[in-house]
Amino acid sequence: MNSSMRWLSFAVCFVAFAASKGEETPEPPIQPFRAEGTLEPQIVNIRDDQTPKPQIIQFRAEGTLEPQIVNIIDEEVEIEEDDWNEMEDEDEDDEMEPLAQDFMDTNPEVVDGELVFEGDIVLTDKQWRSIKERKGLASSSSRWPEGSDGYPLVPYIFDNNANLDKPAIVAGMDHWMEHTCIKFEETQNTNQPHLKYIYGGGCYSYMGKQNRNGQDVSIGNGCNSLGVVAHEVGHAMGFAHEQSRPNRDDYVVINLENIDSDRQFNFDKYSTTFINDQNIEYDYSSVMHYGPTGFTINGKTTISTKDPLAQPIIGQRSGLSHRDKQVANIMYGCIGKWLAKCGVGSDPCQNGGYYGANCACVCPAGTSGTNCETVTGGYYDDFQNSCTEVIEQEGTITSPNYPNNYPAAKCVKWIKAPSCHVPKLTFSDFEMYRKNAYCSGNSCCYFDALEIRKDNMNYGDVYCDKDISVGQAITGANQEMILFFRTISTYHKGFSAELTFVPKEGCSNPVTTAKPATTSKPATTSKPATTSKPATTSNPETTSTPTTVETTTEASGPSCLLENKDGTYYWSSPNFGSGDYPSNSFCGLSATGQSPASITLESFKLQRKVSRQCVDYVKLTREFSRVRTFCGSKSVRTFTSTSFNFQMEFISDDSINKAGFNIAIKAGASDCHKTLSPAAGETGTISISSKQRACEYRILAPDGHQVRVDEVEPKVRKSSNCVKDWILLNGKSESMYPKDTSEIICGWAKVTSPMTSTTGEMYVGYKGSRRSRGFQLTYTIV
Repeated sequence: MNSSMRWLSFAVCFVAFAASKGEETPEPPIQPFRAEGTLEPQIVNIRDDQTPKPQIIQFRAEGTLEPQIVNIIDEEVEIEEDDWNEMEDEDEDDEMEPLAQDFMDTNPEVVDGELVFEGDIVLTDKQWRSIKERKGLASSSSRWPEGSDGYPLVPYIFDNNANLDKPAIVAGMDHWMEHTCIKFEETQNTNQPHLKYIYGGGCYSYMGKQNRNGQDVSIGNGCNSLGVVAHEVGHAMGFAHEQSRPNRDDYVVINLENIDSDRQFNFDKYSTTFINDQNIEYDYSSVMHYGPTGFTINGKTTISTKDPLAQPIIGQRSGLSHRDKQVANIMYGCIGKWLAKCGVGSDPCQNGGYYGANCACVCPAGTSGTNCETVTGGYYDDFQNSCTEVIEQEGTITSPNYPNNYPAAKCVKWIKAPSCHVPKLTFSDFEMYRKNAYCSGNSCCYFDALEIRKDNMNYGDVYCDKDISVGQAITGANQEMILFFRTISTYHKGFSAELTFVPKEGCSNPVTTAKPATTSKPATTSKPATTSKPATTSNPETTSTPTTVETTTEASGPSCLLENKDGTYYWSSPNFGSGDYPSNSFCGLSATGQSPASITLESFKLQRKVSRQCVDYVKLTREFSRVRTFCGSKSVRTFTSTSFNFQMEFISDDSINKAGFNIAIKAGASDCHKTLSPAAGETGTISISSKQRACEYRILAPDGHQVRVDEVEPKVRKSSNCVKDWILLNGKSESMYPKDTSEIICGWAKVTSPMTSTTGEMYVGYKGSRRSRGFQLTYTIV
C-alpha cells in the first residue's frame, strides 16, 4: 500500500495512526474537536493507589520506542452496569464474522409450486408462457396503477413473522420513492392487488403487478440490505434482470461452461416484446444486474464484461443506479408528470439526464451543468475502485492495502505488454480466504479469489487460500493478461507479485524495451521494540514508571483526529463536522492499559454495505484476535471492553463518502484490574465473584522466575469457542492475548496446570455476565 503511517499514542497507552496515499509526510499536531485550545501531552506521576488513566503522546512512524504506561491523577470514570449488560449482547462475535453466500445461490428453486426464474423471480404460468412465446411482460398491464393524486400507488402489507425486518423494507421502499414518483402505502384493504412482504426462504418476488389479491415479496435471512430490498422491489415494479436484455451480447459474455447445465436457463436473453428497455443504454451498474460469478460451478466468472474495466461493477447492491431510476421514471410516466407540474414543455436534459421532481435535471455521473450539457468524465466513475487500472509498465503489483489486510472489494488489473512480449507474474506472497463447497456443491474459491486470465480474456484460473507458492511464476499466452481480484472478507493480506514482460516465443519482430525504473514502496514501519519489564516493589499492586517520548512535526492532509476532553477521548474521521471523509482513508488507534473501557458510537454514518459486505468501515480488534466490523449508519450505542487493550481502524474505498464518525472512549475504574508481584516460591489465589463482569490480573515474577498456573476452577457460561464469557491466560506478556499463544477457558470443569509463563509474567483476563459466577485461580512462582 503506497501510504505513510503516523502514530499517536495515549497511555494507558493509546496509539493512533493514519495513512494517506502519496509521499511520506510529517505528523500534524492534535487539534481540539470539542474543546478550545490544543491539548498538549503530559506525563504526571501518581500515587500508588491511583487507577491509570489515558494520556496522549505522539510517536514517530519509523521509531522503535514501545508506548509506555503513563499514569496520571484523574477523576475515576465508572462504567455503569447497563453498559456491561449491553456488551453481553452486542460484543460476542468470534474472530471472523460469518460470510454470507449470495442470495441467488441459496434461494429456493420452487415457491408455492411455481418455479423460481433467474434465481429470484417467481413467475405465474401465464408469464412462463409469455417467455416461451416471447411476448407479454413489456405491456402496461404489469404496471401498478395511479392513485387518487395521479401518481402510481403500490399498496402493501407486512406478514406477522417476527423475523421480518420491517425497517429494512421501509428503507428500500423509501429509496424507490426518493428517486421515482411511485408511492408505497401500507393498507388494510387486502381485497385488491398489493405487495405482501414475508420472511420466506430467501429473497424473491413476483415480476410486475399480478391480477390477484396480494403477491409475496420475500425478504428472508440475509436479504435486508438496501440494495437487495431495492432489487426485489424492482422485480415487483416490473423490472427484469439487466443481463436478460435483448442487446446484452453487445456488453457481456455468458460463460456457459462455468454454469451448471440445469441452471443455464437463468442466463437466457429475451426479445423486446418481453422486455422494454425504454431506449436506455445497457447499465453495468444496475442494481438489477447479476454479479460476475452467479451460479458458478467452479469459482470462475460466469458473466464477463466486454469492457474488462467494468468487470468489478456488475452485481452492485448499494441501491438504484442512475439508469435504473431513469427507466422507472419513464416506465411509470413520472418525467411527463414532473414536466407538466413544472410548466416545462419537453425534457431539456442531455447526455443521459432526465427531468426530476424538483423541476431540474437529474444528471448522471460524468456530466454537469443545468441541463447536463457538460461531459466531465465517465458514467461509471462513481463505481470504479482505485485499484482498477490499466498496467503497461513492469513493476510490483499488489492487492489493495497490502501488506495490511485487503478490504472487501472488486478490482481489475488489465495488463498490456509491448508488442511481441507477454506478461509474467512472479509471486512473492499470496494468502487469501479459504475454499468453500458453495459452487453447486463443489469446493471453490467462493468468497475471495484472484482470477488470472492469461489466454482467455473472459475467464481464467482462480486462486485463493495459499494456492500460489512463493516464487511461483505465471506467464501469459498473449500480449494481454487480466487479473480479477474479488473479495468479501477482510481477513488476509492478499498478494504481491513482480510483473515483467518477456519476449514471446516465435515472434518475428520483437521490440526490446528498457525496463522502467519502479518506484520503491515506502518502508514498512517496524513494530516498536518491547521495553523492559517494570521494576517490582514490595507493594503487590504496582504501576510502571513514567517515560518521555519524542514528538513529531506537522504534516499536511486530512487525517483522523484524537483528542481529550474531561477524561474522555474522542476519535473522529477525517473532516468530521466540516465535510465528508475523503476516499482511500486509512487511520487507526491502539489502546494498551490495565483498566476496563467503554466505547460509544456518538455519531456514525459510513457508506452502506455493498453485496452485504462493508466497504467503508471501522474495525475493532480485541483480545484473542476477535474482530467486529461497523459500517452504514448506527444509532448511539455503547460497547465495553474488559481491558484497555484493543485496536480500531478506519478504512474507506474510493466510491461513496459520508459524514463519518465520532467515537468516545473512556477508561473505567475497577477493583479487579491489578498487578501482583509475589516473591519467589510464593503461592497465591485470584478469586473473582459473580458480581464482577470484567477483570484483569497481571502477575509479575521476580527476575529469573516464572509464573505457573496450577489450577483454574471456572464457573463461566459455556458457549461455542467461548464467545460469550471467558477466562484468558497469556504467559508471554501479550496484553492483546493473541489466539495462537493464549488459552481460553469457559464452562464449569476444573482445569489443572494449563500454563506456565515464558517471560516471567502471567496475564489473566475475565469477561462475565449474569449467567457466570466467576472463577478461582491458584498460581505458584517457580
